[in-house]
Amino acid sequence: DQGQTWTRSRNDVFVLLEGGAKGSYSLNEPDVVELTDGRLLMMGRTNLGRLYRSYSEDRGATWLQPEPTELALIPSPCNIKRIPKTGDLLIIWNQASCWEMMNGLYRHRLSCAISKDEGETWQNHKNLESLDDVAQIEPESEEMAIMGPTSQPLDRLRYHRAPGPLRCNEPTCTFVDDTAVITYGHLELGDKSVIEKTYEMDYDSVARKLGFTERSEACRRWPWYPSSPGRWDGNNKVRILPIDWFYS
Repeated sequence: DQGQTWTRSRNDVFVLLEGGAKGSYSLNEPDVVELTDGRLLMMGRTNLGRLYRSYSEDRGATWLQPEPTELALIPSPCNIKRIPKTGDLLIIWNQASCWEMMNGLYRHRLSCAISKDEGETWQNHKNLESLDDVAQIEPESEEMAIMGPTSQPLDRLRYHRAPGPLRCNEPTCTFVDDTAVITYGHLELGDKSVIEKTYEMDYDSVARKLGFTERSEACRRWPWYPSSPGRWDGNNKVRILPIDWFYS
């Protein structure tokens, strides 16, 4: 009834590795899109280095066992939409290698891809944000991700846009005529000493250049606050792109 009332699905959705022999893992922060055959496709976050998908054949009353996709993932939510102009699916998500996760390159790479076969396969990988030019990360074995403290990369040859935000995340997308309007968080510089001692740059100047804003005094007292240390918060960013950009 167009969101007026809701009924809980009859089963929970979680990931079983080898039928549960290697454990069960959460599937969370999902996004859902309706497929052309009437099924629902749910894409969800895991801590296993990949986006997982689950299908519902009864309008969400029940969901099938999730399965891994070909999309590498650092634990973070995605956004999936159908492009009105073409009918294809667009996904926006964070991808990283195991090495990047362990070295604190958290969500620096915000990527997008197109599916022409209702989410079975993905192509036209591009980056909306990234400290390097790698637009497609090959997924590795399905194991729990090990993530180190956020820090700017030491390899400044490959990551030639560093220092930059390490949390470009929580994307949303909507379509207006022939354009996509995409918003996402744009924050966190990581370990202050890397910027000041390794990069020999002034931390506050870097934050200002990236458009970060001064954190309120109340927020500075929150020890768990997920942003850069000290006085700086990130912001939200808006990208307005022609639909053709995703196919070029």
